[in-house]
Amino acid sequence: MLTPRSRTALMAIHWSAGDACIAERLSTLRRPQGFFPSASFSNSFCIAISAYIFFSRRFSSAMAFISDINEASMPPYFERQLMGWTALPLHSGLEALNMEEKIMRLHYLGIDLAKNVFQLHGEDAEGNVVYRKRLGRVRLLDEVGQLPPCQIGIEACTGAFYWQREFEALGHSVRIIAPQYVKPFARHQKNDQNDAAAICTALRQPNMRFVPPKSLGQQDIQALHRGRQRLVNHRTALVSQMRGLLLDRGLAFGLSITRARCEIPRLLTMERDRLGDLFASLLEQLFEMLCELDRRVAWFDREINRVFRSNEACQRIAKIRGVGPKTATAIVAAIGDGADFKNGRHLAAWLGLVPKQHSSGNRQMLLGISKRGDRHLRTLLVHGARAVLRTAPKHHDVVSQWAIGLQERRGAAKAIVAIANKNARIIFAMPRQNTEFRTA
Repeated sequence: MLTPRSRTALMAIHWSAGDACIAERLSTLRRPQGFFPSASFSNSFCIAISAYIFFSRRFSSAMAFISDINEASMPPYFERQLMGWTALPLHSGLEALNMEEKIMRLHYLGIDLAKNVFQLHGEDAEGNVVYRKRLGRVRLLDEVGQLPPCQIGIEACTGAFYWQREFEALGHSVRIIAPQYVKPFARHQKNDQNDAAAICTALRQPNMRFVPPKSLGQQDIQALHRGRQRLVNHRTALVSQMRGLLLDRGLAFGLSITRARCEIPRLLTMERDRLGDLFASLLEQLFEMLCELDRRVAWFDREINRVFRSNEACQRIAKIRGVGPKTATAIVAAIGDGADFKNGRHLAAWLGLVPKQHSSGNRQMLLGISKRGDRHLRTLLVHGARAVLRTAPKHHDVVSQWAIGLQERRGAAKAIVAIANKNARIIFAMPRQNTEFRTA
């Protein structure tokens, strides 16, 4: 059997002999009368045609030789001519079958969420990688819907609860993990593929703690609280700016917003000459902005109160001393019925109302509170505990007497945090035990 190189050499010899015969025949052709101006031109014309045929066949033989060499250097499954039949492509049916078998073993799936591009990383029950894919936002739900039911892990971020509801509707079990619990499992440098692998590894840990899920109703209540808090922050910053501007003019008043609402109109009326026309006009504009923010905050307060009156769980929680409509609605929006927490202490630790620990060996060191979790929710509980401690001397129940004794022993700040911690544990126990709050 001739090799491609031998076959090409024989073809070149044959073509050389053919070229000589063609040139000889052209030179012996009888020249028609009057067709060529001279014999020399006829000979030149014959030589040119012979040269054209010779080099065109040389070029064709070279291209055929290169094609044969490329075919000979390819792997067997890429050869276009192998015993007269067409070989299988790279992704053969056997490999596709193996891929389907791997996907059927899918047990854990980590998804790195983003705005437009999503990285998927799947592993079986033994931790072997069986699935990897990078998808756009449009194809994500269709691809996840074709996978067998598995446990999906995603990081807590914007849109995480939406994707949790969508994936659960497709038959999967979804867990949301806080980013600080995923970071220890990240390997190598940061990219989407490594992040998805870290999420999948964190999901497989037996003692991993997950973020409580939220419904659309809970997210609506949270949106009310976040919008109100944004306006309150703007209002506080505006009042501080007006107070600073007036201090440059030698005018000072108290720190409370209520004092600002009373003093600024009085200054605009009685001290206008001292302020000047330009500064007085500027102060009027800022004060109108303050009044507009008050109206918008009042609208959020009405909506929160309406949600509070329509929710039985919020009304039950609000019977606790130091818990009002805002705290009750925020608690229900954050934890629901509290089923994701083992006990009340875990809820208090999740809210950051427990001491930060830095212990080693037999040396126990407790620092200030950890301040973990939802800052807004912790602030509401602390403010409510401050009100409980302030009004404790007027009451004679067990909680009030305990709060007064704790304040005398450890100080007001620690007593306030302790009361907030106790309220968090009571809030956890009430829906779990189906009981009402009662004072001893």
